[in-house]
Amino acid sequence: MSSQDAADPQESRPQGPSRQAASPHRIRLRHPWHSDSQEGARRWRRHFNRPTGLDPTQRVWIVMERIAGCGHAALNGCPLGRFGDEPDVPCRFDVTDLVQLHNRLELTVERTLAETAPAAGPPADVCLEIHG
Repeated sequence: MSSQDAADPQESRPQGPSRQAASPHRIRLRHPWHSDSQEGARRWRRHFNRPTGLDPTQRVWIVMERIAGCGHAALNGCPLGRFGDEPDVPCRFDVTDLVQLHNRLELTVERTLAETAPAAGPPADVCLEIHG
């Protein structure tokens, strides 16, 4: 093979920044969740620390999937909004401005969707997503 036949290695490398957005980094909020009954509803609480190494341009979201109840969410006492009104639709809350060094996530379930309710545990799969 002559040097003219060999492909220039620089030609096959992409040039400039990638146009494809990076996938978000996900941190699953598994156990320990704590629960209690409160005024006819079930409240689930989970503490977590602020993710380390966050860049000022990054956004932090709480994402709920496989939702098995209807209710509302709060972070550090600040209401985030409702979840579960459309159980097949993941629920997303931008919490970038609310995340502190130590955090308390509360999910108050007003109504359980019996057909999808877990035997024990919070009413959804919950994770933090870091974008950017």
